[in-house]
Amino acid sequence: MAKKAKVRFEEMLPHEIAAARAKMPVAYLPLGGMEWHGRHNCVGLDAVKAQAMCCHFAEAAGGVVFPPLYYGDEREKHNMEAYDGAGIIAGDYGLSKRNFAPGHMRGSPYEENTVHEALMIIHILHEIVSYGFEVIAIGAGHYPLLPTARAACQLFYKDRGQIAWAYCGFELVRDTIPNSGDHAGPWETSLMMYLRPDLVDLEKAEGPEGMPGLHEKVRAEASAEYGAKILGLMTEKVTEVNARLLAAIRNPEETMFDVPVKSICRGARAIAKLREEEGQ
Repeated sequence: MAKKAKVRFEEMLPHEIAAARAKMPVAYLPLGGMEWHGRHNCVGLDAVKAQAMCCHFAEAAGGVVFPPLYYGDEREKHNMEAYDGAGIIAGDYGLSKRNFAPGHMRGSPYEENTVHEALMIIHILHEIVSYGFEVIAIGAGHYPLLPTARAACQLFYKDRGQIAWAYCGFELVRDTIPNSGDHAGPWETSLMMYLRPDLVDLEKAEGPEGMPGLHEKVRAEASAEYGAKILGLMTEKVTEVNARLLAAIRNPEETMFDVPVKSICRGARAIAKLREEEGQ
């Protein structure tokens, strides 16, 4: 049986990185965090899901996956623990709701301004392109991170010959599945059941709920088969955008800019113009 090619950057040898980049100069950066995703899912679901999806994309179409970023999100604004008025979620951890009360992050600068998270992402993007990759696809497993990731992409490509773009995944397939995406529901749970079944336990989807109706909906609708289906749709979209961006950078024809995420078009055009001026 043929040995499976590595795609996780931190596990690769230098010659393996060079060979993978020569075949497909695309890098993936998963983003996530730690957050309650029901009693039936792991708390690191966002980053675990994003990394597993990125690995699947890279295995299907080439590229490498850099280690995920788990930290830096606004925990007091965009995490379920912060909106746990009844203390049900805190109780699942065996804690009091005081642990997640307003102010529990003690004035962390990351709570005050998303620019800190954006700057961290830009730092990572510069590190990634130092290894010679031309397109970086940022997979925001934690949905509130998408605007921050897109802002980082906008700032990043102002003076680079490479381009980064960001996605969650569900928004890319809304034309096929209008109700795509959820928090801890059938969408995310199905993806986990397919990608990381070892981190899902549907038997725990019972009892008091931090989100009303969550357990019943998950038990009725989540499946590994559905996870495989939606992952396949997202793989097609992400692969298409990566291919179009590579083509646009190297041969800037107008048709190349017809991609799902319109904000990245400006960056591709800017890079194409820069390369033309430099005679590349």
